[in-house]
Amino acid sequence: MESQAPDGLWGDGPIASEEGILDRVGITSLVLLAYLGAGYTHSSKEFGPVIRRGLDWLRGQQRPDGGFETLGSADASIAALALCEAHGLTAAEPLLSPAERAISSLQFSRGRDDAWSMWDAMALTSARLAGLEVSTDAVEAAVKRFRVRLASGPDAKTALGLRLLLREASDSALSETVSRLSQGSDTSDPMLAYPASLLLFQSSPKVWKDWEKRRRRQTPAWTPGLPDSAGIVRAAYSMLLQEIYYRDSAFTPDR
Repeated sequence: MESQAPDGLWGDGPIASEEGILDRVGITSLVLLAYLGAGYTHSSKEFGPVIRRGLDWLRGQQRPDGGFETLGSADASIAALALCEAHGLTAAEPLLSPAERAISSLQFSRGRDDAWSMWDAMALTSARLAGLEVSTDAVEAAVKRFRVRLASGPDAKTALGLRLLLREASDSALSETVSRLSQGSDTSDPMLAYPASLLLFQSSPKVWKDWEKRRRRQTPAWTPGLPDSAGIVRAAYSMLLQEIYYRDSAFTPDR
C-alpha cells in the first residue's frame, strides 16, 4: 500500500468500524496482517522495508506494560495479533519481547473487563502457535463469554472466536451460526465478509467453497479507495479475505 507515512504508520486518524473505534495502531496492524498473510515479512526482498517500518512504528507505540497508546477500542487486540504473527513467521529476536508483552497485556485487560472479541481469540491462537505463553484461564474465560453471547443468537465474529479457541468444528454452539451463514449472508462489505468467510473455512471446507463462489459472484470487483483511514481499512480487509484459504489453515491444527 502506497499510503504508508514516512514514519511507518497507515491511516489519517480514527474511524468507527464493525470492531469499534479503529485508530492508527489498529489500522497499521491490519495492513501488516495483510502483508504477513501473503507470506511477506520484514526480511523479504519485496515489501520487506515497508513491513519493517510498520513494525518499528507499532513497537514505538507500545507501552512498557505491553499495551498501546491509542484511542481505538480494538487496536490493542489487532496489534497483539500482528506482533505475534510477525514473530511466529520469523522467530526474530527483536519481536519476541513486544509480542510477549502485547499478549500478556491483552490477557490482563480482558481478565478485568471480560470483553473478549474475535481479534483477541486470533491473537491468543497466534501466540500459542508462536510458542508464547497463553494462560489456560484466559482461554477458558473467553470461551465462556463467547458461549454466553451465542446463546442470544448466531453471530459470525463470536462464533469465530469460539471456533479458534476450541479448535473443534463440531461444537453445538457453533452449528446455528454456521448454518445461518451457509444459507446466505452479507458479502458486499469485506469487514463483514471476513469473519464469516474465516469461520466457514475453519468449520467446513466444502461449505466455505460454495459460500466463497457465491461471494465472488455477488461482490463487485474491488477497486482501490482513497488513501484515508476508511479506504485503507477496506483494502486491508479485502486482502485478508483473499488470503484465508492458505494463510488461516494454520489456525486449525485439527484439520
